[in-house]
Amino acid sequence: MSCRTLRIAAIAPIRPAAAIRASAPRQTALFGCRGQAQQLRRPHHSSGGSGGGRRAAALRTCAYLTRHKDEQLQRTVEKYVAAINAHDIAALCAVLAPKVVWSDRVWSRDDLLGHKKVESVHQKLFEAYPDYHMHIEDVLARGDANTVAVHFTATGTNTGVWRGSEPSGKRTIFSGVMLFTFDSESDEQIKQVITYRQPTERERHFYLKHEE
Repeated sequence: MSCRTLRIAAIAPIRPAAAIRASAPRQTALFGCRGQAQQLRRPHHSSGGSGGGRRAAALRTCAYLTRHKDEQLQRTVEKYVAAINAHDIAALCAVLAPKVVWSDRVWSRDDLLGHKKVESVHQKLFEAYPDYHMHIEDVLARGDANTVAVHFTATGTNTGVWRGSEPSGKRTIFSGVMLFTFDSESDEQIKQVITYRQPTERERHFYLKHEE
């Protein structure tokens, strides 16, 4: 390389960083939202300003997407509860994944797998408590975790056999929490239901030997 070439390279003007950013093509930014990367188009700034505006726009978009996801999950859970209150087993299974895992922690640590077993336990529940009804007290949805927690109160009159116990004819009321986990690919398919609840009046008397 000649001395002339070296002198040219040494005195070549250095472009300001802002000018480089301004002339660079717009890119697609990836921001984590709901556990998944969301593609957002960076706004074009001819002056090459700070990235604060882009970050704020991304946060607003993430918040919107998360709220939207939360609302979808909550609607599906409301369909689940509506099916329970209508004693509509077909509608209940419509919001459950085919390989759903269903657990009632007050009764057993064993899980029920699939629609058929869920259908069976609810059929027996509705026969034992013909007026069984659930009321949602509060809902907490986390779209980023595909999870919904529901605080509920249930009522019913025991006029049929329930898990080997003869009907008492008494009305019962109990509260609990249900945790719904959704399939990551669908907002309308619940893949797991875990219930933590108080025992019914008949369960307290027959299994726990506890009188009212």
